[in-house]
Amino acid sequence: MEPGALLPRNNFVSSVPLHFDFSSISFVQSSIARRLLLNKESGLASQTPCTSYGVHRPVMHVDELNAADLIPCPLPRQQQQQEEIKMEVCPCPLSDQQHQQQEIRIERHSCELCDRLRGITAQMLKAPVEKSHKNMKRRGRPNIGQKAKVTVKHVGEFFMLLRRQLGLGFQETVFNSPKLLTALACGVSSNTVTRTMKTSALLEECNWKASAGKKNWQMTTLKKFGQEWSVVVRNFVNTVLEEEGRLTVTELHSRLRYAYADFPMCSTTLQYFLSALGFPHKRKYNKVFIIPERKIVTMSESESEHDDDDDDDDEYE
Repeated sequence: MEPGALLPRNNFVSSVPLHFDFSSISFVQSSIARRLLLNKESGLASQTPCTSYGVHRPVMHVDELNAADLIPCPLPRQQQQQEEIKMEVCPCPLSDQQHQQQEIRIERHSCELCDRLRGITAQMLKAPVEKSHKNMKRRGRPNIGQKAKVTVKHVGEFFMLLRRQLGLGFQETVFNSPKLLTALACGVSSNTVTRTMKTSALLEECNWKASAGKKNWQMTTLKKFGQEWSVVVRNFVNTVLEEEGRLTVTELHSRLRYAYADFPMCSTTLQYFLSALGFPHKRKYNKVFIIPERKIVTMSESESEHDDDDDDDDEYE
């Protein structure tokens, strides 16, 4: 019977002609090759020929198989892409210790500005070129003008306020010594800074004409700051005097500056302001002590107080 011929009617197949797909034969051949490889211990393969509808194939032995006949089972495309992505992202797996170190590095604060500020030393703030002081003779205290004293005092107050704002962050840094920073920034000695901070320094608002009397100064300060600060200063002074019994103008000025960051008056202006509010003062041991508030402030008392303190205007703190 020739291939593709019709089968007789007495067969179980109908008279419809059958056509064979030869691509299926290669698949059957690959399946047989896999079986033969799995049964190597049985020796030679079966001698039964592979026949399919009149098509005879020769018997194949294990030794006659080629590498091309063994078709590997590839991974699914999606799984293969996932494996490639894993290898690209993490070519070598990290250990638990390396993961912990990486988390610690992320949590640690690494700010460039903070690192640079903590690394500042006193030597860095000095002038790049300094003259030798070995052959220079000491000439006593330097002759510093009033404006220079005001500048030194402002710079010192700035560094003191900065240290207060930093809190514990100034430990082991140059900001722990405001006096040293002020001396380096202003180009003066530490003794000059200490002496300037203790003595009085007039600010710009205190630089009025010398011909103006003390009465006019008191009225001017009261007109300028009375609406905003009169009640605050009066209550503050009365409270401190009731609790402690004594208070100087310098101490009051420091406490007000600490309690109110926007307090605008210097110590001298505060002294005139207290006099305008009715708080007289007396000088003792180079300090100006505040006397409890008077009930009635008269012009005669203000003028007598002005006459008593005319000689001490340059020593106010």
